[in-house]
Amino acid sequence: MASYNGGRFLQQQLDSIARQSRPPDELVVCDDGSSDDTMDILNQFQGQASFPIEINRNESRLGYAKNFEKVMGLCKGDLIFPCDQDDVWHETKLQKHETIYNNETDVGMIYNNARYIDVDSQLLNGTVFERSFSRNPQMFETLQSDQAFIVLARNWRVSGCMISFRARFWEAIGPIPGELNHDDWVAICMSLLSRIRLIAEPLNDYRQHSNQATKGAEPSDAATSSSYVPVFTRLMEQRATELAQVKQRLKKLESSHPALRFPSHQDHLKGLMSHLWRRSSMSKKLLRRLPLILTELLLNNYARYNDNLRDCLSQDIRQSRFQ
Repeated sequence: MASYNGGRFLQQQLDSIARQSRPPDELVVCDDGSSDDTMDILNQFQGQASFPIEINRNESRLGYAKNFEKVMGLCKGDLIFPCDQDDVWHETKLQKHETIYNNETDVGMIYNNARYIDVDSQLLNGTVFERSFSRNPQMFETLQSDQAFIVLARNWRVSGCMISFRARFWEAIGPIPGELNHDDWVAICMSLLSRIRLIAEPLNDYRQHSNQATKGAEPSDAATSSSYVPVFTRLMEQRATELAQVKQRLKKLESSHPALRFPSHQDHLKGLMSHLWRRSSMSKKLLRRLPLILTELLLNNYARYNDNLRDCLSQDIRQSRFQ
C-alpha cells in the first residue's frame, strides 16, 4: 500500500483487508509524508492485526508512482497486490487470485473487475470492465491472449488497485520509468513476460473522489469531450515518449527472456510510435493535413494502431482538435 494523506477512507480499506477469507501473509506500507492522521490509523491497525504489517515513512516525497515502486520492491511474498488507500476489497479477493495462480502456472498477472463507489461508499453506475470494454467486448479475451501487449501499447487501460502479479517478475519490471505510472508499466511488462488473466467478477470497490491520485475510466467519449480536444496533440506526443521507454525495456528483456516474440513486438511498437508522432505533427490547416491522413488510412495504420478507426479519423479531420 502506498499512502499519503488518506485518513478519510483509509480505515475502510484496512478493515476490508482484515476481513479477507484468505488473510494476507504481510501488509507493507510506504507513507509519502502524510500530514493528516494517516500514520496514527496505520500504527493502530498494526497493533491490532493478526498478520505482520511493515510501515515505512519516506524522508522526502517520492510521488504516487515512485512510492508504489518502492513499496512493491519491499514485498517478500510470492504474490504482490498493489493496494490503494481509499478503496474497499471484497472478502474473497486474495483467495480467488491465489486459486488461479495455483491452478494456472503460466499466469503471471491477474486483473479483476471492480465496482465504482462514491465518497459515501454508495455504488455508482457500471463497473470498470463495463466502461473499459463496452465499445470493444472482444478486448476482454484479447488481453488474456498473446496479443495483450498490442492492446496495452495502444492504450493504457489497467488500474493498479485491481491487479496482482508474481513477485519473481519484479526484477524485470523495475525500475519504473519516471514518465509512467506503476500500473501502466507493470501491465505492459507482464504482457511480455507471461500470460495475463482477467476476472469478470468485481473484487474491489473503486472509490471516485476529487482528491484521488488517479481516476477511473470516464464514461464520456474521448472524441467529443470538450476537455480532451485542446490537449489532444500533447497527449499523443506524451504517449509516444512513454512508448520510447517501453522500447528501451524491450531491448533489455530480449537477452534475458529469449523465448518471447520480441521481433514482432518491436516492429509493432516502432510502427505505433511513428504513427503517433505523425498524427501529433499534423498541420492546423485541413488541406495540408489531408494527404497525411489519407496516407495513414491507406496504410491501414488507423485500424492497426488504434481501438476505433472512426473516432481517430474524426479527431484528425476536425478543426476543433487544434483550438
